[in-house]
Parts: sequence; structure tokens; C-alpha cells
Amino acid sequence: MTPPALEKSGGWMVIVTTDSKGRVRAFPHEGRDQDAAFQNIERRNADASGLWMVHWEKGFTSEADAAARAREIERDVGAGKKTGNTPVN
Repeated sequence: MTPPALEKSGGWMVIVTTDSKGRVRAFPHEGRDQDAAFQNIERRNADASGLWMVHWEKGFTSEADAAARAREIERDVGAGKKTGNTPVN
């Protein structure tokens, strides 16, 4: 499946984060402001070691579409790799 364009007109986005151990997670989030979305995700999910946004994709038409893309990103990044050994560029 071809990844969606990074900028489309829908009201949902996917925010991809990493932590100090290199664990990558992707979150569906409503809205179009990636900075506000990341701050919200960071408040809910960061631990003492911190959380960093490494990628975002906007324009999904529904929460289900954004959630499906988030799962796809996590699967692609983590395929065949142990937690903590996933490089992030």
C-alpha cells in the first residue's frame, strides 16, 4: 500500500514519537496542529525520560483511517526488530 500524502484536507492526523530508549509509537489525533497534538500526547504518555515527535502525517478523514495508518507505521518501523533497537532518523 502506498503511504498517504503528508498533507491532505481531513481533520485527523498521525503523530509519531520516540523515547530515550528508541521505542517508536504512532498516535491518531484529531485536528491539524501537529504541535498542539504532540503536546497533548506528551502530557498523556511521556515518562521521566521524555518523548520526541519524529514524524507526522495530516489529512485523514476519520479516526479509523488515522488509527490504521498509525498501526501500519508501528508495524513497518518495528518489523523484525527488538524494542529499544529501532533506529529513528
